[in-house]
Amino acid sequence: MTTVSAPARIIPQGESRNLSLDLLKLVLAAMVAGLHANLLADHVAGIQVFLKNGLFRIAVPTFFVITGFYLERQLALQGTAWFTRILSMWAIWTMVYAGWWFDFDHGTLKSSAAELLKGWYHL
Repeated sequence: MTTVSAPARIIPQGESRNLSLDLLKLVLAAMVAGLHANLLADHVAGIQVFLKNGLFRIAVPTFFVITGFYLERQLALQGTAWFTRILSMWAIWTMVYAGWWFDFDHGTLKSSAAELLKGWYHL
């Protein structure tokens, strides 16, 4: 007789996923994709303007609100350990990709550090 073990739980015991927020995040991700793809740009100009400059613009701020909801809970549970882990992952991957964004021919370490902090490379 073979026994099958239960699958590993990704969600900690006692917690459940908020399916409503998961569905909202799925809709918001589709809105961001529609925004970048200029959804309906070739068909109906009025609707495209409404979607691109109106409705789809709520996606990113709503993602920030959802992230803040989960971040507050995460920091209450794990505090600085979680923040330290995230910061170390950012530092490691920044060093990995530094060769692609550092201008070895014309830039200096000072100008590259400034670009890292104020440019889009920090993302």
